[in-house]
Amino acid sequence: MNRLKEERKKMGKNQTQIAKLLNMSQQNYANYENGNSLPNQEVMLEISKIFNKSVSYLFYLEDKREENIKTEMQILSEDEKELLTITKNLTNQEINRLIGFAKSMQYKELSTEEKLSNIIETKN
Repeated sequence: MNRLKEERKKMGKNQTQIAKLLNMSQQNYANYENGNSLPNQEVMLEISKIFNKSVSYLFYLEDKREENIKTEMQILSEDEKELLTITKNLTNQEINRLIGFAKSMQYKELSTEEKLSNIIETKN
């Protein structure tokens, strides 16, 4: 069941009543509830206030983030996965040092012309 519909029913309200609170038509609100359209950020915030729930919860944003992470993990090489696992146990300072080291390794592989180009771009 859609979370918007679930929360609306918990409140004992119909779509028209919720739509009126949002100053929109019942059909417009129904489209959000049915997943036919996604409200803009301002409307999402208003809906979250009405139901006293987070935007992330109501619109499954947390679930989508987890799905995206799982999908991205599937396309990583074993070395990339190992690097991510290692960095989970590092402090922010250690991570920044690691990033600096990786950038310096990348920089060493550049030709002199590419290095000069990067310096010019950085100054602009």
